[in-house]
Amino acid sequence: MKIMKPNKSAYLVSTFASLAFIGTGHAALVTGPWSVAQGGGPVTGGNTASPIVGDGTNNSADTDAIYSSMPTITLASVGDKVTLSGSVELIGITNGAVRQFRWGLYDANGSSDTTGWLGYFATQGSGATGGEIYDRNANSSTYFATGTGIGTTVGSAPGAGITFTSSTYAFSLTIERVLTGMQVESSITRTSDSQHFGIVSLLDATANVQTDTFDRVGFLLGGAMDADQAVFSNIDVTFVPEPGSAALGLIGSILLLRRRRA
Repeated sequence: MKIMKPNKSAYLVSTFASLAFIGTGHAALVTGPWSVAQGGGPVTGGNTASPIVGDGTNNSADTDAIYSSMPTITLASVGDKVTLSGSVELIGITNGAVRQFRWGLYDANGSSDTTGWLGYFATQGSGATGGEIYDRNANSSTYFATGTGIGTTVGSAPGAGITFTSSTYAFSLTIERVLTGMQVESSITRTSDSQHFGIVSLLDATANVQTDTFDRVGFLLGGAMDADQAVFSNIDVTFVPEPGSAALGLIGSILLLRRRRA
């Protein structure tokens, strides 16, 4: 029987194709179960990546906060980054005041409840006030609170007269380890007209970084918004490893495979 030798050209094509995908990230939907940290509005779809808060009746989603655990992600190397993204349709808003919608990535920090968490969360702007990013430390406040021990940075404002209203919004929050600490960026955009409600960038210097590990996702629908319902869609967390270490790992595997074939 004739033994066919591997096609070197095909092998190289496969190798380079694998290398091309390095650094594109590992995405996973956050499918709950979603827990209620505050508020009494019902939550449906609690075991999906598209939970619904409130039943549409007056103020049913007012002051509500929900969260979910996720697989632990550690930003161990410079270049490692994690992104929370998704969209939400907000229904029945009567007040688009700033900081009323909040989304974040957290480290539960061994806490048995929703206090003492570390991490970062973003808020939306409105009118002449920009969105913000908050940097949590281990205090007695609930994870979404802007209380003692939390630093903030203000980002770009949508513009005078442009208000946060009932509509659908795409949101994101990215945390990346850099040489000097953590680079944190957020955005929230109304999908109907691409109007932004806060584009924020924060460098959290190394001396102030509280955690490089994240295992929770959390949201808040603020009391001033008077929302009747919040319909989330495709809440997703993507981890992108530092490209160099991933490439070395793949190259090592390729060399080992070639040696075995030889």
